[in-house]
Amino acid sequence: MTAAPAPASPPVPSPDLPPPVP
Repeated sequence: MTAAPAPASPPVPSPDLPPPVP
């Protein structure tokens, strides 16, 4: 099986990591 890219058009941050704060 060939590794197919994730069908996630909008790149969402990992829920395990906190939101990127300035």
